[in-house]
Amino acid sequence: MIKKFAKYAPNKISAKEVETELIRSREETLKLSQDSNYYHESVDRSIAEKLLKDYYNKYGETLDGLFLIRKCSASLGDYSLSMICKGVCYHYRVNHSIDAYYVLDDGPLIHGLDELIKHYRLDPHGLPCRLSTRFVPNSILPSISRVLGYTNPLHLACSCVAEVNKVKLILKSSNKPDINEKDDFGRTALHIACEYDNINALEELIEANAIVNIRARDGSTPLHTAAEFGSIQCLEYLLKCGRANPMERNMTNNWVPLHEAASRDHYTCVNALLNYGLPDKPRTSDNQTPLDLAIECGHKRTAQILRNFIPIESRIKMNEFLHDASVTREKAKQLLDGYKYDNGRYLVRKTQRDENIFVLSLMFNEEFFNYEICLKDQSNGRYYFIDDGPYFRSLPQLIEHYSKYEDGLPGLLTRPISPNVDIVRSSFNNNNTKFSNQPVTRQTSILSSSSLQNQQLQDILTKQLMQTSISSNSSNNFKMDTLSKTNLFKSRTLLNENKRSATNQLSRKLSKISINEIQLQAIIGEGEFGTVYKGTYNGKQVAVKRLKDSTASNDFMREADIMGTFNNPCILKIFGLVQDKNCLMMVQELMICSILEKLWNSPNEVTENHLKLWSSQIALGMQHMEEQKIVHRDLAARNVLLASMSQIKISDFGLSRSTDAFTNAYTQTTEDVWSYGITLWEMFSYGDQPYGNMNGSEVYMYIQSGQRLQRPASCPKNTYKVMLQCWDWEEDKRPTFRELNQFFQNDNDYQKTLTVLKSFR
Repeated sequence: MIKKFAKYAPNKISAKEVETELIRSREETLKLSQDSNYYHESVDRSIAEKLLKDYYNKYGETLDGLFLIRKCSASLGDYSLSMICKGVCYHYRVNHSIDAYYVLDDGPLIHGLDELIKHYRLDPHGLPCRLSTRFVPNSILPSISRVLGYTNPLHLACSCVAEVNKVKLILKSSNKPDINEKDDFGRTALHIACEYDNINALEELIEANAIVNIRARDGSTPLHTAAEFGSIQCLEYLLKCGRANPMERNMTNNWVPLHEAASRDHYTCVNALLNYGLPDKPRTSDNQTPLDLAIECGHKRTAQILRNFIPIESRIKMNEFLHDASVTREKAKQLLDGYKYDNGRYLVRKTQRDENIFVLSLMFNEEFFNYEICLKDQSNGRYYFIDDGPYFRSLPQLIEHYSKYEDGLPGLLTRPISPNVDIVRSSFNNNNTKFSNQPVTRQTSILSSSSLQNQQLQDILTKQLMQTSISSNSSNNFKMDTLSKTNLFKSRTLLNENKRSATNQLSRKLSKISINEIQLQAIIGEGEFGTVYKGTYNGKQVAVKRLKDSTASNDFMREADIMGTFNNPCILKIFGLVQDKNCLMMVQELMICSILEKLWNSPNEVTENHLKLWSSQIALGMQHMEEQKIVHRDLAARNVLLASMSQIKISDFGLSRSTDAFTNAYTQTTEDVWSYGITLWEMFSYGDQPYGNMNGSEVYMYIQSGQRLQRPASCPKNTYKVMLQCWDWEEDKRPTFRELNQFFQNDNDYQKTLTVLKSFR
């Protein structure tokens, strides 16, 4: 239980006293957690069955429902529930949703693994029997997965403003508790610091990489707590320095921090949130806005602030994105297909059936989405909204909001398709190339990558950058008009066609898998030409890529054939092909997510050591490709996948080719080396967009003038030196991947690579 300390309690405590208190607290926690130490981190399915059967054989049917929880090796963040009933073992995937929310099969979404266990102890809910109060003991669940924890000295210190020195000592100690551990009430140290407006403790916690958007038992984030208690210092620090998401909703009532501040008359917090550029009319699950709550609670001053608030006029203009009703769903898809590799491209179109309804069409991860934008008349004006999102006074304000916050969409909106310009060029772009002369504009973290920028450089700079030495004083030497771009497309298309005739013969070396050996489960991805399923093959979980457009079968077979030539721990493995009548499927390793997704979604979980390890592994994989005389041509952080936090796999070989197929110098491995440098920059900048908002021509002039991307703050100097070598203007001066791999193996900071190499051998 948190005690209400005096706000300015004595601040005299020694490091030795702190150590003693931490050790005693750990011992008490171990005693208290005896009834929940059912977690086995490194146990696989077979060992789990042995443990369960050993206990069951010893005690008999009285142990029906005996269980354990183990880490899921196939998916980061997921867990597996293993149980035994009537002598038979069962295994269930416990899927991680957000924060500490989990779901078992098609059951309810439950906050906390500990609460999920309680749920299935009360009733089987589809399991063969209820979970028993008995389990195979080992250790307590990770704190990040639990909704309730045990109050520790860090929680207590954060509740007292004067004990910042104690907070520092605790965080420096080798015996410190998990910084994200929850207390008896389900609150983290960050929540407690915000409750007491303990700004000094908050700064220390964020500096120590506490998760800023973590949820307490009641579903609130630390920013919710700061708004609830009127802790203005903490609120402003979380927004400006902690990068907290002010549009995170409480899972229980859909409240955002602005609702909390308005309902409690904390008008200084209301002003701070509005001045941060947030919408003033987000809605709760009961459809109430902050103004509705302020009026309901009788908070006149807060209500006046909200009633008189006038949002800043949007910088986005209606004619940049709004298309008339002649643009149907099919036409919108045709337009966006020209930018399918450009995440966040969008347009808004009017509907023929109702003049008060618009549709937002969006391309994300090569998938086409449509969202109705409804119009609502109220006494004080007309408002636009999507689903249960905020009300906006105009379409441009709505678009600008979703350009800053996903807020329910699959990703951020980036660049619109103009009704005047992009319709003309969509027919040119609607081929099977990845060219776009418009770069992704990333205003905040979105699911995109450097692949587009790399491809722009490859398409725009190829012969210029790889073959020609251009004087930095001649600004007219670089003029890439539409005709030259078209010719470049033609040359690449011809090269592709020359290779297609050999793909069916080459694919014979791949294993042929019977369709009966594959069990398809949930869809985990879908594009225009194919669907990716989670499935099983030979008792292991796999990813199954199924082709649904037969016109792309040659490209599909070529990619499979190229993958089949690799045998390297750092390249995604293909198990074989399924060819059954009209069904063509590729069976691959199942991965967790891409590096880029990890950097954007969970940056606090990625340390410098992870980045160093991943850098060396990418170099190892690319060295193998280099030795096989294969160029990737699309190396980027989004195409490097995580098998675990200590193992990456290079993927996406749709553009890869054999160097023997090319006579032009621009398609050699030096192109991949340049992209490797960009990929490292993406990683050490934690997913920032290379070159910002510059278009292809601007990037070329920037590079040609001798400028290069600046060293990210978290990037070691020797690693940045490697990047600069990869970006040498003269291609023959760039290192080979063999040389890059040797650099990492010889550097003391990168010795973890050797462990991977030894395990592979």
